[in-house]
Amino acid sequence: MKKRIISLIFLTSILVLTLILFSMSFVSAESNVCCEKLKTGQFCQNAPIVECDTSFETAPTSCESTNFCSVGTCIDSQEGLCEGPISKNVCNNGGGVWDPRAATEVPQCNEGCCIVGDGAFIATQTRCKKMASDYGTQTNFNPSITSEVQCSANAGGDIKGACTFEKESAKTCKLLTKTECNSMKGDSQNSNVDFFEGILCSDETLGTNCGPTEETTCVPGQDEVYFVDSCGNLANVYDFNKIKDKDYWSKIVSKEDSCNAIGNNANSLSCGNCNYPLSTCLAYKRGETSVPNVGNYICKDLGCTFNGVKYQSGESWCGLAPGTSNITDKNNNGSYLYNGKTSTPNILTENLPGSIYERLSCYNGEISIENCYDGRQKVCVQDSINGIKNAACTQNLWQSCYEQTTEKDCMERSVRKCTWVGTDYSLGSQKVGGEASGACYPLNSPGFDFWAGEGNGDAICSYASISCDYEIEKNGLAQYSFKSGSACINGPDPKERTIKASWANEMNSRCIQVGDCGPKLNYLGQPGDMQVVAEKVLSGGAKGDILKSDGKIIQTNRNKVLKIFNSWKDYFNRG
Repeated sequence: MKKRIISLIFLTSILVLTLILFSMSFVSAESNVCCEKLKTGQFCQNAPIVECDTSFETAPTSCESTNFCSVGTCIDSQEGLCEGPISKNVCNNGGGVWDPRAATEVPQCNEGCCIVGDGAFIATQTRCKKMASDYGTQTNFNPSITSEVQCSANAGGDIKGACTFEKESAKTCKLLTKTECNSMKGDSQNSNVDFFEGILCSDETLGTNCGPTEETTCVPGQDEVYFVDSCGNLANVYDFNKIKDKDYWSKIVSKEDSCNAIGNNANSLSCGNCNYPLSTCLAYKRGETSVPNVGNYICKDLGCTFNGVKYQSGESWCGLAPGTSNITDKNNNGSYLYNGKTSTPNILTENLPGSIYERLSCYNGEISIENCYDGRQKVCVQDSINGIKNAACTQNLWQSCYEQTTEKDCMERSVRKCTWVGTDYSLGSQKVGGEASGACYPLNSPGFDFWAGEGNGDAICSYASISCDYEIEKNGLAQYSFKSGSACINGPDPKERTIKASWANEMNSRCIQVGDCGPKLNYLGQPGDMQVVAEKVLSGGAKGDILKSDGKIIQTNRNKVLKIFNSWKDYFNRG
């Protein structure tokens, strides 16, 4: 009896395969670079070079590593505003002064409690002086108070009302606190100073030169749109339906008793009772569709609309960047939901080479986009609390997946983000016989830092090398039979012996799931090229069946050709 031991090795030259596939996939995906500015207007984004504004700088690395996108603090010395972290060029282009330090380390950016009129807010001292000057009041700045809550508690600390006085033979009025009004009695330029608690200066019974108008304004530290009288004093919250109401122009009315107090009044044409963070007082701009009935200010809607979906200010969500997964909140068993259906992503359409997760956020009507991290080292996860969406770029903890040998350890999601796939084959050159085993893969397969010329792609993809040993024997009648291990070939007779498509497909899927390995489609939908996928090594070093590098044919040692797929696109589009 003649015995022949044959070892069928899938991905024997996985390092060579990986290098070629790894390179080919990313060339097709247009390698990401750091764009100082995109054609769409965003600054300092990692993207394909074709999306960069050619009038600005680019670099073949991540933006965190460039000088032109290094971040610091942008200072507007006239307005007393500090913004950061922000890149130097963005700051300079906007007319600001850039400082490489964080705002907390810049003295002129130190903030305190600023009280202007009846409002209080946290601001720099320069900003506080600017606001006090704009509204004709004295500067009241306390640097020892940096809490918004504590600052708000210091606002409106005295009752307010109309302070009437005679000046240059005319009776006029200011809306002040009682303390402020009493302090005017010592001013030789004013005479007959009187205070009227809870009364507006536009009250016609006061006999002053202040009256109703159709003008409106915003107040620092407050969100509402207010009427303004003819002397420039604040009146009540803007309510178009009460523009001719004498009582409404006579007595101070609280926000709670003003128009539509329980609504947000976003973009309302007739009511200025704004409700932050849904809406706030902002100037109407020419060309906008929501035009207030009178005045130049409106409760501006602070929400954003993206791809037809409305988001509130402060909400964040995961973008649907090509080749990434839509990861939402966890289901009852603690697994993440992918596209709302399954606990694992689709390896053929998600986590593809070149893809990057992105987090979008809405703030005061503006949408900002944040790339989580190149190579899917971070993924975007989205959840919802009381209907408010919140997304975060979280670490992709895939590094220890390949080391796990049991399903229990693999699925310890508090430690690592992996998934267990049952199979009769184990990772590497280990061989499993008898009992079915499995392998631990990254839940979200990682990418590699291809532009650096270095990285761990070879080592990672090598985990997908798999051996399937089988043994055949030949009896005296020249008949062949399996003695062991028939999982990976179709028959023992050389005339029938071919690689099982089901086994090859399973091994191919494993290669894809490990990372950016194998003949994987990139995020543009283009497949990588095939190198040596499988070969049959006979005793003595002779070679038999080979799946060729273009993925089209199997060549046997009898020169028999068997067609598998016309192309790798056909393979991925198979039924």
